[in-house]
Amino acid sequence: MFKRYRFFMKKYSILIASILFYTNCIFSQVGVDLRNYHFGEIPSISAEEVDLLTKNEIAFLRYNHVLDYFPNNDQFELWELKHQAIQVNKEIGIEKISTLNFGSIDPKSIQNIQIRIINEGIITEDFSKKEIEKLIYLDSSESVYPLCKVDLANIKVGSIIEFFYTRIRPNLIEQDFFYLQSDAPVKNVYFTIVMPEYLKPHVQVYNGDYPVIDTVDEVKGLRYTTVYIPFLAALPYEPFSFQKKHCCRVEFNYAYNLSQGRFRLNTTKDFIESFYETIQISDKEVLKFLQNEVVKKINIKKNSTLEDKIITIENFFKENLFGVNTIFSIKMYTYVLKHFDIKYEMVLTCNKTLKEFDTNYNGSNFYEDIMFYFPEIDKYVAPMEYTFRLGLIPMKFNGNSAIFLKEVQNGELKSLTHNYKIISTTPKNVNVDHLKLDLSVNPNNGMISGKIEKVQGGYLVNNIQSFFKSFEIEDLEQFIEEQFSFGSESMNISNERFLNTDCKDIGVNPLISSADISNYDWAKINKNGTIDLFVGKMIGKQEKIEKKGERILPIERGYTTSYQREINILIPEGYKVESLEGLNKTIYDSDNLSKATAGFTATFHEDGKIITIKSTEFYEKLFYKVEDFNLIERVINESANFNEIKIRLVKN
Repeated sequence: MFKRYRFFMKKYSILIASILFYTNCIFSQVGVDLRNYHFGEIPSISAEEVDLLTKNEIAFLRYNHVLDYFPNNDQFELWELKHQAIQVNKEIGIEKISTLNFGSIDPKSIQNIQIRIINEGIITEDFSKKEIEKLIYLDSSESVYPLCKVDLANIKVGSIIEFFYTRIRPNLIEQDFFYLQSDAPVKNVYFTIVMPEYLKPHVQVYNGDYPVIDTVDEVKGLRYTTVYIPFLAALPYEPFSFQKKHCCRVEFNYAYNLSQGRFRLNTTKDFIESFYETIQISDKEVLKFLQNEVVKKINIKKNSTLEDKIITIENFFKENLFGVNTIFSIKMYTYVLKHFDIKYEMVLTCNKTLKEFDTNYNGSNFYEDIMFYFPEIDKYVAPMEYTFRLGLIPMKFNGNSAIFLKEVQNGELKSLTHNYKIISTTPKNVNVDHLKLDLSVNPNNGMISGKIEKVQGGYLVNNIQSFFKSFEIEDLEQFIEEQFSFGSESMNISNERFLNTDCKDIGVNPLISSADISNYDWAKINKNGTIDLFVGKMIGKQEKIEKKGERILPIERGYTTSYQREINILIPEGYKVESLEGLNKTIYDSDNLSKATAGFTATFHEDGKIITIKSTEFYEKLFYKVEDFNLIERVINESANFNEIKIRLVKN
């Protein structure tokens, strides 16, 4: 009995200690003052943390992100703090951290910034705000928006680079999301929102079970809403995965103004009502413009099908009025669709590669992008995506959940109803990639020559079809090389021809490319007179999944695909095939063929003087659980193994 009592008390003591530790960490954020912020203790790694924090290239020893809605006279300022301490564990990590990237922020908005470099527990360099201001520069080479950066020297393995900056953001934000996890381990993660105590945010943690603690300082009249996470493991980038989507993150929105009541603000219902009002057209000049400059110029032919009408409308907007802001674009589309009596629903969703759409979230955080859905033909138009057309759903929305909005009328009252559904997946037969080669071999010099034809559709070429007609000579030359060389340095390409190169062909007609080719890389004449044909090189390099340990993330694809390859090789006079035995391949993601959603097959056949090689590869499923990784891995890797295949010709 006493043993059980001691055991219980031991567990109870550990629990109490954990709660006290967690509570102390949370309360360390209460009272944080962004207008008088400074470094604390020098960050370090304890003996117990070595294995957790030193195996990766870098590790975050501190991560603190604060948003402070600061009342200044009669208006609010949004102050932001970012504070990080990063340890370099390996040589490759030096390159990662020798340039600090603060993102696309205006250096003039920075109120305070400090950087210090720590080696073996001693501060070896300490930069003041004035010194850093001389080092800061804007880099426009990697992003649409210039990135604010600082280059650092004297970084070595074991160095800790600690920095913080506070800035005033240019706009107040009522909702947003932030990632707390990355491909490096991190400890002591804090995310805090500071508001006057009568305001309250709704904060939700995704991809992690961590509490959101709300603390009110009645003396200062401030509310501190904090998420604290002691440790987050590194989440690696893995092939065929959307790493960001699975990182721990916080979503928040401004949810309550308790001085005006306890009703929830910024709900889904609020958004739908506000959105409907926003997209109404009340400006007479806008109506006049739509009637005279849009409707009258959209040339819909007699007896056009519904699909043809929608294609005509979409092409008109994207060729003539693309680039206007989202709301005005929605106003134009809805007006024109109603004018031509086309039934539609509006679809609001998010980028599935960055986060999973949450149908239970009461707010508009996930309503980031818009499409129009046409239920009579089960197809979508993405008005803000120039390189996509009806029938081709942007990859980032493909198969994602969304809120569908439909206008209804009750008497004179019009409003939007909503429901949640899954966006269709573009069929694999739209994303075709067919290759045909008709080749011959010169037995005297090993040159392979012949004709190539490629038929490609959907996501594989929509960018090309969008801009082909505006290609400069250099762009076209690069495209020709990418289409036909397959990595061969000796490839000679001539008589290249292209069909269906207009943006109107996107999702409708596949791009057809053909050319005459010759090279010396696909065959080798051996000293004994035999000829090796490297047929595996003839389809281009296939990527293999290199397994570097246990798979962590599920397998996710942007879209379904279908590949077909046909290679016909004329055997030269005086030669024959040594053997085709054992080259045929058949592998699927299921032992039951009727349930297969991915597969690769290859057949080798000799008919007279012609060797015919045919292969098929397909992927019909967007998502595989992590425990099913081996099923999809074997298909992908078997298709990549095709690159190693060669056929030997011997003399008769």
